[in-house]
Amino acid sequence: MDFENDPESVGGMLDFARADNPLKDWNMVFIPYCTGDAHIGSNDKVYADPLGIINAGNPIMVQHRGFNNFMAVREWLKHRPDRFNTEKVLVAGSSAGAYGALMNFSRLHSIYPNKTKISLLSDAGAGVFTNNFLNTVFEPNGPWGTENTLATWIPGINQISSYNDLNFFTNLATGIERYFYRSKFAYVTTAWDGVQVLFLNIMKKPIRESMIQTNGSI
Repeated sequence: MDFENDPESVGGMLDFARADNPLKDWNMVFIPYCTGDAHIGSNDKVYADPLGIINAGNPIMVQHRGFNNFMAVREWLKHRPDRFNTEKVLVAGSSAGAYGALMNFSRLHSIYPNKTKISLLSDAGAGVFTNNFLNTVFEPNGPWGTENTLATWIPGINQISSYNDLNFFTNLATGIERYFYRSKFAYVTTAWDGVQVLFLNIMKKPIRESMIQTNGSI
């Protein structure tokens, strides 16, 4: 298991032995990540590496099924006997999970009663994307199949295909926050996030230098 997908290795809020962890006594559900779609994909896509590094350049199928995994967890939560007595819920995600937490927030919010206080913590997801990436991912029949997964009735998400690299995250987050005005939202990131810089550089490279196709994903 990768370090990032091992709750016992991640630390932070998942370290129940830390005395200063305010969530150490909470019940938690951890959704691992290996689908390359920020937890919003529901599509299988064939890619080929033009450099021949990945799979010797031969076509390879990527199952972008992060949304399906999320919905399976949501379904499990819906059948929890303690759901209607839940006082507080924190939807949290880091890196790709930060976007999944934000864009799937409404679907978790809808399964809890009005008395439940639901908040969001988004870590290391500052919306650093290129226009080409955004247009590819959120276009109809795109590689992730987002036209079938996004909660497009929610402000912020309903116009996601019209956003550009400068206003994507601001418009997305602001729309969702204003709709769920009783919830609290927090966003944190380091000043120089090496992972976000890495993926931004990959997105900026032309196809002949990149390890992903123009219509691919990270």
